[in-house]
Amino acid sequence: MINRNKSFKSLKNQVFQLLIFLLTVTLLLGGRGNAIALPLLPEQLAVIDRATATGGTVVEPVKKKNEVSSPKILEDAQIAYEKAIQATKSAIDDLKAQLAAPSLDKKIIEAQQDNLEDLADNIDDLGEKVSKFTKKLTKSGAKLSETLQNNLITLENSLVNTSETIDILADDTERLKDNASPFLKTRVEKTIDAVKQTLQESDRAWQELISSATTELEKTSTPK
Repeated sequence: MINRNKSFKSLKNQVFQLLIFLLTVTLLLGGRGNAIALPLLPEQLAVIDRATATGGTVVEPVKKKNEVSSPKILEDAQIAYEKAIQATKSAIDDLKAQLAAPSLDKKIIEAQQDNLEDLADNIDDLGEKVSKFTKKLTKSGAKLSETLQNNLITLENSLVNTSETIDILADDTERLKDNASPFLKTRVEKTIDAVKQTLQESDRAWQELISSATTELEKTSTPK
C-alpha cells in the first residue's frame, strides 16, 4: 500500500461512492424505476428519493440529537482513514531516519511515540465507525449479500489489527529513549515491518470490499 498510494486513493473514493449508492439501490423493489421502499431507507436518503420520485419538494425531517446518517459515517471514515494512513507513513519514515542516524534525538523519538499512540487510537476509532455503518445497514433493512457483510467485518478487523500493531510500535519506540541498543533497534525495525504488513492487509480489505460492493450494485440494479 505504501507504494500504491495514488491508485489506492482512487479506489477508496470509489468504494465510498458505491456503498452510499448501494444503500439506496439494495432497497429498490424489484430493481425497477421509482418503486422505492421508502420506509426502509435511512432518513436522509429517503428524503432525496421522495423528491426524485415525486418531482416535488419534500421537507427534510428533523434529525434527532446525536443521530448520524450512514453516508455521513462513511464520509467521516474516509477522512479519518486518509489522515491516519498519511500520518502513519510519515511517523514510520521519521522513525526509520532516527534508527539510521549515528545517535538518536530523544525529543524526536518522544514526539513519534506520542504520534503513534494517537494514530493507534484514531485507527481503532475508524474500525468502530465501520462497525457502526455495518449495523446501520442491517437496521435499515438492506438485504446485503453474505460476501459484502463479511468484507465489512474483515475491514473492521484489519483496522483493529493495524491499530494494535501501531500501539506495539509506540511501546517499542518509548523504550528507545532509554535504551537504544542494537537489539532494540532491530526489534523496532521488525515492528515497523509488521505495521506495513497490517497496512497491506487493510489495503486488501478495502479492495475486496470494493469488489463485493461493485458486484452487489450490478446485481441489484439489473432489471428483472
